[in-house]
Amino acid sequence: MGSEDLFHKKRERLAKDLRRKKQSRDKQPKILIVCEDSKSSAFYLEDLAEDLGLSGVKVKGRECGSAPISVVSYTIAEYAKSKETGDAYDRVYCVFDRDQHDGFDEAVLKVKNIVPKGKFFTITTTPCFEFWLLLHFGQTSASFVTKGKKSPCDCANEALKVDDKLPNYGKNKRQIYVDTKHKLVDAIKHAKQLSLLNQETGSENPQTNMHELIEYLQSIKR
Repeated sequence: MGSEDLFHKKRERLAKDLRRKKQSRDKQPKILIVCEDSKSSAFYLEDLAEDLGLSGVKVKGRECGSAPISVVSYTIAEYAKSKETGDAYDRVYCVFDRDQHDGFDEAVLKVKNIVPKGKFFTITTTPCFEFWLLLHFGQTSASFVTKGKKSPCDCANEALKVDDKLPNYGKNKRQIYVDTKHKLVDAIKHAKQLSLLNQETGSENPQTNMHELIEYLQSIKR
């Protein structure tokens, strides 16, 4: 076999490898995640998706208001746009906190009633995203309530700094996912335990189903 034949065979193998890699990328579902928070939760989920190599995941947070119903309305509009272009999202997630929002239940119900079923999901946390971060460091079912001038979310923020869990935490900090990645398995385990406990007790404070979104993204990677 001549050197020219070897060259052509090598080039064909390279082309096949590139096509195989492209097909693998193309098989990834197209996911839209819209957060009420333009910083901490959006940063966290963006970095998680990047770490998992999920190029089909788009995270947005600056484009819509912080009210849950605004997040849902924006998400519905973005899905409609993607459908019009013939490249509809396979799944869309509305990520928002209970916090002190009056329209929380309305937003959850609106997503639940969306057709088609199985495409729209709500990822919620009570009182706020910081509680999800707190679960990286241990299990807790203690309710977060207003204390004086401190909101439930203020209290969750303070809890993150106790015992140097995340002493330098701030919503503007980009490294949230990196700083907590080594404890992600624990956070998922603790969230599942809390979910089971809440089913038994009927409690919704605290609460999170952030682990459902994360485990789904991990399953795409696998």
